[in-house]
Amino acid sequence: QVSLPRPTRPGITLDGPVLGTLPNEVKQTLQEISAYSQDRIQAYVEARRKEGKAPDPADLAKLRQQTREELARVLTPQQVEEFLLRFSSNASALRDELSQLQFFNVSQDEFRTLFRARDAFDQQLALLGDAADPATALRRTDLERQRDNAVRLALGEKRYLEYQQLHDAAYRDAFAQAQQAGSPETAGALYDIQRVVADEQARIRNDASLTDEQKNIELKRIELEQLKANALALGQELPPEPPSPPTPTRTHSYRAGDTLLGLA
Repeated sequence: QVSLPRPTRPGITLDGPVLGTLPNEVKQTLQEISAYSQDRIQAYVEARRKEGKAPDPADLAKLRQQTREELARVLTPQQVEEFLLRFSSNASALRDELSQLQFFNVSQDEFRTLFRARDAFDQQLALLGDAADPATALRRTDLERQRDNAVRLALGEKRYLEYQQLHDAAYRDAFAQAQQAGSPETAGALYDIQRVVADEQARIRNDASLTDEQKNIELKRIELEQLKANALALGQELPPEPPSPPTPTRTHSYRAGDTLLGLA
């Protein structure tokens, strides 16, 4: 077992079928490991602050790795995983990421599957810190590629595609619109329309041959075309055409000697 100072802060909750059945002495040791880990990190952050420096991500990753090694001395691999699923920074970061992916609802089992696929790669990436030398950059790219493949295998092609698409804020907007209309299957079509419109809007705004008034007219036209395209994709009625501008008129007061030919 690991001999550490008694924790002075509120303890972590150790319950459930895996951690809840641990012997009391093991639970106490876990409380001590957790408290000591937090104290180590806090002391490091404070020391860096006094030096006028931000915490180095690689140093933080090493401190967290030390905590994992301490856990592995008192827990089985299954128990370590359960602990990390609840309390690790990687699990917390994954929860934050998934909370941003509206409409990608995961079950407990799917969250566990995602964590298993990513955790080892996230740990290695964290240990690289912010280093930007060519060798480290190449290593980071390779780890990210491996992590991506692991997530694809863990989720399966359909769920993986949803996971990737929902990382795009524009796709989330399209999905929300499709779901609101009761046609979530049209999200892809709405997203494609949105991308085409965005490209066309950028082209118009950057067209130096157009006056500001002409640009506004073209942007309004594109806006109407998008409404029509969205309606067709959703199977809705097309929006009404805007009324034609009135024909310009001119008032003339009759004077003696005026003729129709002359006025024309």
